[in-house]
Amino acid sequence: MSSLSSVSKHTTMSEQTFLERLQQEKTDLDGKLDKLVPFMNSEKFVALSLKHRKLLERQRAAMTQYSEVLEERLADLAANPPA
Repeated sequence: MSSLSSVSKHTTMSEQTFLERLQQEKTDLDGKLDKLVPFMNSEKFVALSLKHRKLLERQRAAMTQYSEVLEERLADLAANPPA
């Protein structure tokens, strides 16, 4: 997960550009992953039912893939800015 510049919380959604919203989406997602991964290494995670642990593992994998897709989109937009 890479660290991208975040958009000011004072900016409204309509004032943000598409690129800024995409960057914010990735930043928010990565922040959630940064909290989920340590939780999955905790005693609280081990105490969950097997089904719930497996669901959280699937969620982490999906979130990681989603983050990677957002990273690729941001890289493509940087290399090929929209007209």
